[in-house]
Amino acid sequence: MRLSFKDVEDRHKGSPAFVAAHGPSLNPYLCKLPELKQAGYIIIGCNEWYTFHEACPPQYYVLANTVYTMSRQISVINRYNLTPVFASSVDPTDFNWIEKNTNRDFLPYRQHMNGPEVQSIQEALCKHTNQTEWYGSGDTVALHMIALAIILGCNPIYIAGVDLDYTLGYAQHSKPQEFVVGNEIGAMNNYLDRNLKNLSIIYAAAKNVGVGIYNLNPKPSYDTIPIGSLDQNRLETTS
Repeated sequence: MRLSFKDVEDRHKGSPAFVAAHGPSLNPYLCKLPELKQAGYIIIGCNEWYTFHEACPPQYYVLANTVYTMSRQISVINRYNLTPVFASSVDPTDFNWIEKNTNRDFLPYRQHMNGPEVQSIQEALCKHTNQTEWYGSGDTVALHMIALAIILGCNPIYIAGVDLDYTLGYAQHSKPQEFVVGNEIGAMNNYLDRNLKNLSIIYAAAKNVGVGIYNLNPKPSYDTIPIGSLDQNRLETTS
């Protein structure tokens, strides 16, 4: 069934979220994901998440480009019972085709501009948090993953693998060129200033509603998001 942001707003209010991007700072947490999921963490994944943590599928699967489209990823969605959240502004997959080819709920969104019957994730975030400033269309899917976690009502939100330096490679020591699509290695670093500005806007929106966001990378290259650590008390209680 096709969803809107209104359908998922505060769906997981008060539950912690783990945003799993694919930078190398995800490595220390890959083996912990099943434990986190069992402890009630909402896992939000993206793109080729199954390359990195197939043993622990995310509950929400965020897509935001012309490569990982719904038509291409539908078998993954069905196999792992995922809830896809995809940018219909860049993914031309027909909604009727999606409904015929999966029984999973799916949430289309637009990247910045609203369109016919599809709300932008930026507007949904602003309405949810009483924020007046929209973040940009996004040069990394991680921005939309964090925004989704806020809209879902998750608190706190932990991010891992959001390293924003594409010369470092990827989790599990993958080489950068294995995941470059149409760009030279490190080309995405040209958007660092824009990514950090958008990240600061999202962080401010979260603060408006008392949501904490923490970077699990102990040595990040940016200080937009404070460094934090997982709630061990919660893990010990549910173990």
